[in-house]
Amino acid sequence: DGYSSMWTRIGDIVSVNGSLRVSQTSDDQNTELEISLPISATISNESDCSGGASNGESNIDGRIFGGTSSNTAFLRFLSDGSLIDMSFYFKYEIK
Repeated sequence: DGYSSMWTRIGDIVSVNGSLRVSQTSDDQNTELEISLPISATISNESDCSGGASNGESNIDGRIFGGTSSNTAFLRFLSDGSLIDMSFYFKYEIK
């Protein structure tokens, strides 16, 4: 439905941004989504990948951090039990 992501690489730093739609089934629950990295990297610490996400209509904000066991990014936010569109961004270093 028109949701897309883009990424750029400058040297060893990759920047990713995009949008997504999340359908949540209950409110006041921590929701976590896994996002694949466009270029493979070893994520040794959660802080090796960092960023955020936001939905301006519902005032829902999320945190993006690195998945050390999966070498992916994770988006975590507190759900309100509704269907929401979110914009996100994160950066990581290729190691």
